[in-house]
Amino acid sequence: MVALSFAALLWAWMPKTNFRKNSDPGIPISELLTQERIDSIMKRTREAGTEIVHLLGNGSAYFSSAASIMEMVEAYLGDKKRVISSSMLCEGEYGVNGYYIGVPCVIGTNGVERIIEADLTDDEKAMFQTNFEAVKATTDNTGL
Repeated sequence: MVALSFAALLWAWMPKTNFRKNSDPGIPISELLTQERIDSIMKRTREAGTEIVHLLGNGSAYFSSAASIMEMVEAYLGDKKRVISSSMLCEGEYGVNGYYIGVPCVIGTNGVERIIEADLTDDEKAMFQTNFEAVKATTDNTGL
């Protein structure tokens, strides 16, 4: 969501879907921005926590969590069927079994209604796998 917000600064639209596509016509972001600009947005996204701490000081650690929770609550209470990245137990999605990891899912009145398996590029698959390996190692080390 943070990456979408930074990308949205370039246009007059509100981010409500995944980073690869903008919210209305479903055009891949790579057709709208140069790879250099996408890389810049992703770098800023990775550093967003530090940016928030510098801007807000005390209490900044709660900002992102609170914003995410509010988005989920609105989707649930308003049956918005909104696509939100959430930590979900994957049972085959994205090649992951038995682990919780952030994936896009539809949230409405019934809670998480389904996990969306996006058609990832090879680079995105590699990044997802790297992230999954880190989650798996952390989870396995806890003994849970």
